[in-house]
Amino acid sequence: MSATPPASIPLPPEPAARRRTALVTGASSGIGRAVAEQLVADGWRVVGAARRTEEIPCGATALALDLTDEDSIKRCAQRVHDHGGVDLVVACAGVGDFAPLELTAADEAQAQLQVNLIGPMELIRLLLPDLRQRGGGRIVLVSSVAAAFSSPMAGWYHASKAALEAVSDALRLEVAPFGIEVVVVQPGVVETPWHDQALARLASVTSGTVYAGDGGAVADYHRRSAASPMTTSVTDAAAAIVHAATTKSPRTRYPIGRGSRMAMVIGRTLPDRVFDRLTRSQFGLSGQPER
Repeated sequence: MSATPPASIPLPPEPAARRRTALVTGASSGIGRAVAEQLVADGWRVVGAARRTEEIPCGATALALDLTDEDSIKRCAQRVHDHGGVDLVVACAGVGDFAPLELTAADEAQAQLQVNLIGPMELIRLLLPDLRQRGGGRIVLVSSVAAAFSSPMAGWYHASKAALEAVSDALRLEVAPFGIEVVVVQPGVVETPWHDQALARLASVTSGTVYAGDGGAVADYHRRSAASPMTTSVTDAAAAIVHAATTKSPRTRYPIGRGSRMAMVIGRTLPDRVFDRLTRSQFGLSGQPER
């Protein structure tokens, strides 16, 4: 359980002519912050939810939310309910943690699943009655191309995104009769700070272990990928997510970024052994443990 979150700024009352209201999680940085900014610019009444409420952009109402804290999730949902509910939920909050599975303790795996899967879905579960009361709405879940395949040193991250998409498919079927749409967006590599943090942890965890060589190779691959033309800017990724959130007739899934669609096709269609050889070559894995 985390420390007590900072006090939230009171939500302003809704005007008589109700504006469309969006809740954006992870609104203090990266994609979530950029999505909140674009929705504000488009005329939405935006509630930005995050642990660091002071980093939520101007124009959005700040609301404290820690997805690892059940009470924080309940307080967030209750405050949204008390002030009229929302028409749109954009679940951007997430975490990436790179480490070999052998060196990832159960509590570390659970923390990643909590932030990327269980926490967001619990918040959405609590918001569904208000969405029904409003006669419908839209839920946008930020997944990843990583949902379609697995790569070394990121098994629990891939698992969290694959599970998020599985749950989204069930949710889409369950809430469609109430006029609630569920959309998944699948970014590829995006210029966000979490990547650097994840690679720093990978280096720390694998240093001096049998995984040090391959851990370094994986880190080098991701650094090269982050500097490649295939990387999507935060602004472009946010624009694609806002489109998925606001277009009249959305698709159920939106790959985001150059090469994203192809990466998912390859991950889902190649035979396992072929995919393994391709992945080992792509990441520059040695095939030999450190001694």
